Amino acid sequence: FEKHINRMRKLYRSIRNRVLTAISNCSQANHFSILEEHAGLHFLLQVDSPLTDQQLTDRCAAAGLKIHALSDYCHGQKHDTGMLVVNYSGLTDDHLTKLEEILQQLGT
Repeated sequence: FEKHINRMRKLYRSIRNRVLTAISNCSQANHFSILEEHAGLHFLLQVDSPLTDQQLTDRCAAAGLKIHALSDYCHGQKHDTGMLVVNYSGLTDDHLTKLEEILQQLGT
């Protein structure tokens, strides 16, 4: 079991690092801040954009990415925060390509 856990830890670290590299190397990188990237299988992505949280998640969904806004988890009145919850555990190479494409749009 310990070997399995270590293999999974290595796999997910590799995926996370690829996603973080894609964000950092994006031409819009100055519009993104990454938070809590070492906490589990997700991290927070602060997007500096005039788009609402709904517009941000709609653009992700249109590209085939299931990314939620942090405000989706709030009860009561929601406020746009530009904070996205990125779960990278199920991302494939195809998803990563789509993520790179959508990042170019989110920061504008």
